[in-house]
Amino acid sequence: MRRPYNRLSNLDPPFPKGFGSCLMTQASRVIRLAAATAAILSWAPTVAAGPNLDQPTFVDDVAPILHANCVSCHQPDEIGPMSLRTYREVRPWARSIARAVENRDMPP
Repeated sequence: MRRPYNRLSNLDPPFPKGFGSCLMTQASRVIRLAAATAAILSWAPTVAAGPNLDQPTFVDDVAPILHANCVSCHQPDEIGPMSLRTYREVRPWARSIARAVENRDMPP
C-alpha cells in the first residue's frame, strides 16, 4: 500500500541512515588527532634544541671525577663507608659529598 503524498516523505534524506553517528566518530577522531599533533608539536622545540649543555650530567661530568678520586676507596669491600660507583649509589649522598668536598674533608 502506498503512503499518501507528503512533500517531505518522498524525498530521500540527504545522508544515509546512521551517517550522523559516523560523522561524530570521524569528528572525534579528528579531535583526537589534533590533540595528539598539538602534544607532539609542543615537544618539538625541546627535542630540536638538543641536550642542555649548561647542565652537568652524571655520566659526562660527575662520574669521571668520582672514578678518578673516590671509587678506589668507595666501593664494596673497601674502606669507604658507602659505594659511589653508580648514580643510584651516589644520589642519596649528594649533599654529604658536596659538603665534604667543600670542607676539603674528601678526598683525603
